[in-house]
Amino acid sequence: MFEQNFSFVTKKFPINYELNKYLFGIFNQRGQKLFTEVNISLFPQKKFKSANFSFQENIGRFYAAQSNFRKIFLWDTVTDRDSPFVSLHEKISLAQIPDKLKEKFESNNFLVELHFNENVKINNNFLVKLVDRNFVNQDTENLFLKNFELLDDYRTLILGFTQKKSQDLERYFLELSGVEDFFGNKIKKKNRTIIDR
Repeated sequence: MFEQNFSFVTKKFPINYELNKYLFGIFNQRGQKLFTEVNISLFPQKKFKSANFSFQENIGRFYAAQSNFRKIFLWDTVTDRDSPFVSLHEKISLAQIPDKLKEKFESNNFLVELHFNENVKINNNFLVKLVDRNFVNQDTENLFLKNFELLDDYRTLILGFTQKKSQDLERYFLELSGVEDFFGNKIKKKNRTIIDR
């Protein structure tokens, strides 16, 4: 994405495909000071290894004043071998989910929303369970999944459970498996705490 019009844009992708080295250049008129914003997105199965601009995973960005006649962007890529991870997990209410899903989840009284750091898909080994930690009281009730929906952004997962009795401030471990990114990297097992509130 370019926020300014440059006199000339040159592309040379890649400069060495076998070594995953890439080059991209922009030119502007001499003496002209422009503000430049360049965003570079890689396919999900790739991520940046190194670059002369800021990056995270498969998204790179340059955002600065451009006073030189020419700016060259260089980067190396590697195959993504990192597992996706949960970046947010919390209990939500029925009012917080999209209207088109309310009917699907209206019979569930314990809803959880998960956000992932990258696009994910659900595989055949998908399994989710909330394990009662007995933090507040000793009335143990493990919750098993009744409904789920991966939203269109491929990063948000809604989980629906049915709870027999509300346990205010009780903690549950979220056990999750069967989630992977678009390159087949599977999520790692890790205890994540959900609070009943």
